[in-house]
Amino acid sequence: KQPVMVLSIRANVSLKNQTREELEGKRKAVFIPSLNNICQEVERGCDVILAMQPRSTVLQKAVYQNADLKDMVKECIMKTCKDLLAMYSELSADWFHNDGHYQAAVKEAANLKRLAIAKLKVLWEKWDGPEADLGAFFSNWESKLPSAVGMEELEERKTAWATCKKNALGASGSAQALEKLKSSAIALCEWQGFDVDDLDKAVDQEGNTPFMLAVQHGETDKAGLLLDAGASPTAA
Repeated sequence: KQPVMVLSIRANVSLKNQTREELEGKRKAVFIPSLNNICQEVERGCDVILAMQPRSTVLQKAVYQNADLKDMVKECIMKTCKDLLAMYSELSADWFHNDGHYQAAVKEAANLKRLAIAKLKVLWEKWDGPEADLGAFFSNWESKLPSAVGMEELEERKTAWATCKKNALGASGSAQALEKLKSSAIALCEWQGFDVDDLDKAVDQEGNTPFMLAVQHGETDKAGLLLDAGASPTAA
């Protein structure tokens, strides 16, 4: 008689076969909740930024004194997120099944948080007009803030500055490397709205320069950028 070998086998059996529609709908079923989570992250990011203590601009002072205005600023940012979520929610599962469509949607979702928070930071730090104009400003605020293309340009200038800084340190401060560092820093300062023709000019009633304010607020990167662009640490 031949020996008999007995094997124990475990198998997971699905008694319900998924239809083609259900299989194709998986991408949308995964993407929409993921995008919703990103929107919630943006909302939490807004709360953090709007709770910051520095009150050096008109908007910061106004938001500190008016909770309704804080909600208005936050809603301006969140509207972009909500509109994007609503648009993708209305698209069919077939649309997501197209690889090109799906890749574009994933890329847009991945950039949403970065762009939304960047826009809020620009608004938070740069708005310095009359408080009475805030309502009109918010009604047309999208046209006054950098687009996605503008944000990409900002990142390019930041990268160029960081690269030149690294090269200057590696070159032991050669004249050519330092000149490139200064040029890249000036280009980034100009994009961020600083008066590159006079970086040591006082920007508030107390006589603070941009460098002084950066130091007071603990913004070490900004302070370093201004120094690289030629600002004086002792100007008053």
